[in-house]
Amino acid sequence: MKIKQEKTDLLITKLDELDDALGDIRKCFESYKLVKKLTGDEVSDDFKEASKNVKSELDRISNLVFRNESVQGIYYPSDALSVKMGGTYSITGATQPLTTNQLQKYDIYMALADETLEMIHTFMDMQWQEYKELVNKSEVNLFSE
Repeated sequence: MKIKQEKTDLLITKLDELDDALGDIRKCFESYKLVKKLTGDEVSDDFKEASKNVKSELDRISNLVFRNESVQGIYYPSDALSVKMGGTYSITGATQPLTTNQLQKYDIYMALADETLEMIHTFMDMQWQEYKELVNKSEVNLFSE
């Protein structure tokens, strides 16, 4: 049970870290939409290209992690992280020592979380940071002429 508690604590910590990173991606989407709205089409070609690339990467990450909200009804894409991580409760809610199968699943969940965190951190540290700098350098006019 001590091993179960240690593994559960580590998994919960990792899930909290993943939740924070996914919150950052949601904020990036909101910021991107706001910048797009404020800048309109009157921007440089470099700015358009950077915006297009950021949007493409945000969409790619979103498709890997979240369920497509445009699909109505019961829809659980087997390749989405939210579905792959759906069994974490069998570990965090276990009332008995973890079985071999649960320990294998634990390793899979931790690896999935680490891969996703690495992908998000790489995006945030590189592409998103460059985009933010580009937006900050540009002169966004808040008033239409």
